Amino acid sequence: MTDDGIPALDDSESITITVEAVGSSLFYPKVDYPTGYKPLSVAIGDLDGDGALDLVAASTSSDSVSVLLGNGDGTFQSTVNYGAGYKPYSVAIGDFDGGGVLDLVVANSGVDLVSVLLGNGDGSFQNPVTYGAGNSPYMVAIGDFDGGGALDLAVPNVASNNVSVLLGNGDGTFQSAVNYEAGLDTAWVAIGNLDGNGAPDLAVANKASDDVSVLLGNGDGTFQSATNYGVGDRPYSVAIAGLDDDSVMDLVVGNRDSDTVSVLLGNGGGTFKSAVNYGVGESPYSVETGDLDGDGALDLVVANAPVDLVSVLFGIGDGTFQSVVSYGAADGPISVATGDLDRNGALDLAVANGSDHSVSVLINKRNPLRGDEIAVDFDSKALWHFDAAVWAKLTSWDPEKLVRWENELAADFGVGKGLWLYKTSWTKITNWDPEDMVAWGGMLAVDFGAGRGIWLHETGGWTKITSWDPEGIVAWGDKLAADFGSDRGTWLYGTSGWTKITSWDPEGIVAWGDKLAADFGGSRGLWLYETSGWTKVTSWDPERMVVWGNKLAVDFGGTRGIWFYDSPDWVKITSWDPEDMVAWGNKLAVGFGGSRGIWLYETSGWTKITSWDPEKMEAMANHLAADFGSGRGLWLYESSWAKISSWDPEEMESVDLY
Repeated sequence: MTDDGIPALDDSESITITVEAVGSSLFYPKVDYPTGYKPLSVAIGDLDGDGALDLVAASTSSDSVSVLLGNGDGTFQSTVNYGAGYKPYSVAIGDFDGGGVLDLVVANSGVDLVSVLLGNGDGSFQNPVTYGAGNSPYMVAIGDFDGGGALDLAVPNVASNNVSVLLGNGDGTFQSAVNYEAGLDTAWVAIGNLDGNGAPDLAVANKASDDVSVLLGNGDGTFQSATNYGVGDRPYSVAIAGLDDDSVMDLVVGNRDSDTVSVLLGNGGGTFKSAVNYGVGESPYSVETGDLDGDGALDLVVANAPVDLVSVLFGIGDGTFQSVVSYGAADGPISVATGDLDRNGALDLAVANGSDHSVSVLINKRNPLRGDEIAVDFDSKALWHFDAAVWAKLTSWDPEKLVRWENELAADFGVGKGLWLYKTSWTKITNWDPEDMVAWGGMLAVDFGAGRGIWLHETGGWTKITSWDPEGIVAWGDKLAADFGSDRGTWLYGTSGWTKITSWDPEGIVAWGDKLAADFGGSRGLWLYETSGWTKVTSWDPERMVVWGNKLAVDFGGTRGIWFYDSPDWVKITSWDPEDMVAWGNKLAVGFGGSRGIWLYETSGWTKITSWDPEKMEAMANHLAADFGSGRGLWLYESSWAKISSWDPEEMESVDLY
């Protein structure tokens, strides 16, 4: 350690920095659990009725299903294997006999059968009973196709190019299969109401014909002829979900040989727009949907077998997706499922690893069931933490700056006291006094001023990346954007080092999805930067910019008021000049000053929530925190206002210190 508090390195030491993209810190590292030999499918359900989710994998080469009972905290008991017929490729979970206990069904690719294992209610299962399907059934899905209340089965058969439908009798037995033609090498089926008539429909991925077949249901257990839609190369999987905000179901298809997923947005009526493809890493075998980051938009997750990864595309909410973020799995991940494995309200991942003979569990770091939290600096009354109506004093020191960094709070306490991290206790990481700091993926980027420059902090210590003193730093996906002022301009930092993107000196920079919005002042106005370069979107000079969902809200001052930019159009939402703006979920909270108070803007227009004039606002998970000044103190708003303190905050930071 040097005298200034920065860890010293000798010539033999080095630190490797892995730069990760937005969302890359969402999951803890994987934990692997052994299964039978070559698991090709994993499913999640409460198999023993204890309220904790359990796992079951179809272990193909050991002719079994592997059951791992959950402890409710994201960990699992040792595997118990049950015989499931020859070459079980896929497993699904449902209550087939109406007894309130979950049962299993398996597609046996080697013998053209499906096997049903009725549950005993304690997580154990009876011997399999088999039913005929088509040639080489690859997977099995469950739904009520005839509206009779009993669960039915849909089985895609790769060698006979069709889907077998087996209607359930409600007692755990099934009727003989009826086959419906699809495309070539029918590999996967998903079930959902695609045409909005209330009857389940089928979407089928066809490996050899590079398309997806849609078979609309008649509601009586029968289906119409297939309509095919082109997708990528060798589609192995398909899922049905509402990916945009129009209440119509959409399709997403995993294309193994083109390393993409195809998104087909629904038109309503059971038809679909042309596929839009997104890169998702090498050989995506299975695709699943779920709101992994808790923003209200569905995300996509795929298993990339050749590179031992699962890849996530975080949804924007309009049917489009951000760039891929990948997480490590074990050897040969081929199937992925989502569920709340630790019972904290956030979706976790379970991944079947065909080559490693295991299931990987990746626990989500989010903790939505914990109360809304905020760290508040009350000046002489110091720093406090508020969570679910409870205040806790964190320190008597008066911070100069607070930053949320993953699950920790970074606090700058000024010269001599330096920079500290807080989770459950305080840890000092340097005596130096930061001029600025920003959370950047798994790192904290800190500007220590002239000569000392910018350093990155992670659990391995400090790494200096430049001696230059930035006027501002911004985290932008997998890059760090730094404004170095005047002729030194704006630079990006990533895995390959620094890259200069302009000599102009911005007055403000904001990260906006896959774009960087820069205000260059005066007639230079507002520009957007993407990998392809700069695009000017207005000559007006912004006073402030706020990222709000997939829109950029800009205050242009005076009677020009507030506009939001939704490429390529500008939309004016008010002529009033705001004093403050905060993005709060799907709302924009604006303080207009004086008796005009705080207003919320949604797609339906403006709603006034108070005439008081806030000094500052902070967006929390479920509440808007507003500081109304001395005497009026600090209030939280959800659908009404609640006062939580008469003290006047100097600074507030939404946190998640679980």
